[in-house]
Amino acid sequence: MIISTIPSLPGSGKTEVAIQHIKKNIAHMTAITYVAPTMKLLASIKERLIRQGLNPNDIAVLDSSTTKDQNVSDNILEERANRTKKLHLITSASLANLANHTFDDDLMIVDEELNALSTAHYNLVEQSSKMIFSKYVNAKTCSVDDLYKLELANISNLDRTDTVYEKTFKELITTLETSNLDVYVIKKQFDDYLSGERTNFITFEVLSPNIFKDVGELLYLGYDIQNTLSSLIYKSSLYDVTFTKSALTKDLRFHEYTSNIIINYFLGDEKGNRSVGNGQIESNPDVPKKVTAWINENVNDYLVIGWNYKPSKKAISIPKFNSDLVLPKVSHGLNEQVWMEKTSVVVMSNFRMSIEDTFLKILGYKHREGDTGRHINLVIQAIARCAVRNNPPCDINIYVLDQFTATRVQAQIGGSINEIDLKIGKTRKEPKHKMSVEDKKARERDRAKYNRLKRKGSLTPAQKMEFTRLSMLFAKGVKV
Repeated sequence: MIISTIPSLPGSGKTEVAIQHIKKNIAHMTAITYVAPTMKLLASIKERLIRQGLNPNDIAVLDSSTTKDQNVSDNILEERANRTKKLHLITSASLANLANHTFDDDLMIVDEELNALSTAHYNLVEQSSKMIFSKYVNAKTCSVDDLYKLELANISNLDRTDTVYEKTFKELITTLETSNLDVYVIKKQFDDYLSGERTNFITFEVLSPNIFKDVGELLYLGYDIQNTLSSLIYKSSLYDVTFTKSALTKDLRFHEYTSNIIINYFLGDEKGNRSVGNGQIESNPDVPKKVTAWINENVNDYLVIGWNYKPSKKAISIPKFNSDLVLPKVSHGLNEQVWMEKTSVVVMSNFRMSIEDTFLKILGYKHREGDTGRHINLVIQAIARCAVRNNPPCDINIYVLDQFTATRVQAQIGGSINEIDLKIGKTRKEPKHKMSVEDKKARERDRAKYNRLKRKGSLTPAQKMEFTRLSMLFAKGVKV
């Protein structure tokens, strides 16, 4: 399968190029689908299509407001079957819920990244639930050595009134039976579950690219779209997908920003390779306080995406920025005139490692490769909401938390880098005690005992408290 991309900077006119492509070709096409992340963006695209002279009667925006007594998926499937309108506009969230549907449009445009990966946790403790599960679900090897792909078996014999089925794995069976999701599990984790070593497992549910296999032309739009989470998965050995740059890229308004971009950061080291996450911030509560105070005192009239750091300790508070212009966490495709008048943007978003990164690592991507891509994409999407979007020759000041982010943003959009030294000091705690080999072995024995009792369900509250106490003493270097 080949996916054509328009992977240029935000504001360069990707959506406009796609609209012109539709206008040029709709006369000799019978079916076009346009996919975008939000209904607000789809409504805007519909207005732009009509302004370009397209007949409103040829356009159907399929969302909850058009479903009446149906759910969104049924409404979309019914409209696609009847095909009363040439052009369908749907959200990316609807794709996964179209029951085993394969698109066969002449043209399909996906504007911004698809939400192609989700996870679920299943805890099947009872032996009866394991027996029923093993009877109706097969774990098959796939092209990635460390994964199984789950598939249904003997499903016609399933008693859907069974209480064990209702309580434990109805959701998983329904996903395998009716959705466009491919479901994968970590091989070792699943083998341990089947052997009784563990009672739970995690599934990775991927929106299959095969739903597009019958599309005449598939076009992906978005900044660095070929390296987003969904694209990284589709490019892996799980699927046979090739990404190629579309010839339509030549019609973009610009390919680089002409503004003088200054990327300011607050935390870094001499090599510029340290990123800042929740742990580092929590180890030094002065970070959010000093950074926010400096911005409130020295920066005027700016856009802001505030801290995404959530303290685990109640004693730590996150101060607020003075600006009233707060961008939504997902700003893809959203543009307001008041935003585009600003020349300063504050993006205090730090790295958030997630279970999805485990999946990418299994697929062969380097440590943090996927997380870095998502993080930098979010930062640049926020930056592109300001005056830089119109690409005027002016000074644009960007404020990010760490040098790691600054250097990677610079690699993508150019500009210069400036350090703001607030004398914050280290953001990583030095260990108070270096454990000896004997201490580590003793701790591992205690953990093994704790896990055995936990799996058997015989762990008492007193034993749990004792394990916690021993762990704290080991960390402090106290011999026990």
